[in-house]
Amino acid sequence: MRIPVSPLVVLGLGTFLIASSATLQAQPGGQGPASSLEVAYAHSAAADAEWAGRTSGDLSVDALTFDLRTRRSVNPGLFGSLGLGYERYSVDAPSQVPVPETLQALKFEVGGTFLLNREWSLTAGLSPGFYSAGSSLDSDGFNVPAILIATWRSSPTFSLSGGLRYDAFSDNEVIPFLGFRWQASPEVSVSLGAPRTEVAYTYSESTELFFGASFQRGSFHVDDPSLVPPAGYPSLRDTKVDYREIRAGGGVRWSVSPAVSLDVEAGWMFDRRFDYFERSLEVKTDGAFYARIGVSARF
Repeated sequence: MRIPVSPLVVLGLGTFLIASSATLQAQPGGQGPASSLEVAYAHSAAADAEWAGRTSGDLSVDALTFDLRTRRSVNPGLFGSLGLGYERYSVDAPSQVPVPETLQALKFEVGGTFLLNREWSLTAGLSPGFYSAGSSLDSDGFNVPAILIATWRSSPTFSLSGGLRYDAFSDNEVIPFLGFRWQASPEVSVSLGAPRTEVAYTYSESTELFFGASFQRGSFHVDDPSLVPPAGYPSLRDTKVDYREIRAGGGVRWSVSPAVSLDVEAGWMFDRRFDYFERSLEVKTDGAFYARIGVSARF
């Protein structure tokens, strides 16, 4: 049964849970709160859309993301985290291109990091929420992606991480990954992994320059009667779509204050796809310019 879910109701409930958790988890003698708020907007420009042997019109994507998190020390060997996230991808394409006008996700984030010893830690997280294609969220889009990460910190300047990501809505439900972070010098850091690989250079106390590659992606439940499949393909209702963009670019981060930073980035989007893997239909585009701006605050 399809049950509409109001984003305002879920957003309000999530904010209440985060505030309540921050109060309940505060322990005498524990560390102070480590909370963050990140808001970002990105635009990837129009490019020709291709699907089922056809090419038609231009397709572009605007992305808005919101992420609120708080992290607390539960005991000397355990940190707990709780968060609320929202993602919205607005797709501009001709009506004959079989892509949703909107992809959106509203999710809670619950996790914990266990410090096994001085070198090893283990992080587990769940992101229950609604991941839907269309203008509204509904119960058919409920999903619980999960992640498990093991980290080895060999020195104060180098750490290696590996783990698994599970997403029941994705074509590849279980994805292994491996990455590292290396502080090559006081000014230069290198991060390799997903969803972002980056080289950063600290130019001054308040300015950091960076260059890297990243993914913009998500998996969503589709139940949009306005989507018309190409001739010979089954209905696109009650199915899943994997959306992804692969991008490379550079930018700058400014520390506006000790608690607030601004980052601006631009570059080239090499690959963009909407994969209805259960229907053997894929919509893809050529490369295009992209730009992103984000603001983050820590308190």
